[in-house]
Amino acid sequence: PHFALEIDRFPNLRAQHGGTHSTQSEEFALHQSLSEIGTIMSRSPAGGNRARLHATCGYDYMESMQSIRLAALLTFAAGLLLPLGAASTNYLVFVRTGSGNGSKGIYAFRFNAVTGVAGPLALAAEANNASFLAVHPNGKFLYAVSEINDFAGKRTGAVAAYKIDAAAGTLKLLNQVSSGGAGPCHVAFDKTGKFVLVANYAGGTVAVLPIQSNGKLGEATSMIQHKGKSVDPQRQEGPHAHGITASPDNKYVLAADLGLDQVVIYQFDAAKGVLTPNNPPYGKVPDGEIGR
Repeated sequence: PHFALEIDRFPNLRAQHGGTHSTQSEEFALHQSLSEIGTIMSRSPAGGNRARLHATCGYDYMESMQSIRLAALLTFAAGLLLPLGAASTNYLVFVRTGSGNGSKGIYAFRFNAVTGVAGPLALAAEANNASFLAVHPNGKFLYAVSEINDFAGKRTGAVAAYKIDAAAGTLKLLNQVSSGGAGPCHVAFDKTGKFVLVANYAGGTVAVLPIQSNGKLGEATSMIQHKGKSVDPQRQEGPHAHGITASPDNKYVLAADLGLDQVVIYQFDAAKGVLTPNNPPYGKVPDGEIGR
């Protein structure tokens, strides 16, 4: 079993516990909060062999987490990674920490969902500002966006593919490709598990990346530039694709755009990985509501 957890704002964690930056203080704050997550998880019934708690658009602030921000995906896939059986309560947890303050990328630790006990935090893979993680449904691979604007000398971010070594608690980099726009902030999978869907916040684009049989990513099979703006001149001066997901029947892809106050709708060709604007092209919400 595994899940991916995204944690941000380490300076706030230091402020809670006082003193200067130290790995120990950050781990203490992390472990304390994960104990609370363990309580939540142990009380939540799992549907079938998989249970998910996730925020698909924007960020989910949990009051009990205080300064810890859960930014997207907690996934439990029974029996996929650790050979502990379907009833196991032990998980391998991947944590993205962004860049700065001595962080090197993606970390991992062991976690018991019943006792709330978390093991030592250790580096799983070095990564450049890995701001969102998603574990593939087959449990073998992890995909992470690099929220940067200069990948390979171009104005674009990147998506990295990793192979999960569950026994060692590490990630092996398979490859990196362009995300199809600057500042990628979210990745998800289509329902076949054959494509990665990417939302690029700074560039205001969405893209589809094919997943090869070995877990590596191919170049984009589709990329679309959003256009327009909304009422807030500081945050909505242009498009900011902020979240992306496939519909349950995999016939559509929905992209929340903070800059437009729209949920943009695309028809999705799951055989080719191609997006086509739908009619109607978006679902409109009251101006200024997305992201609050």
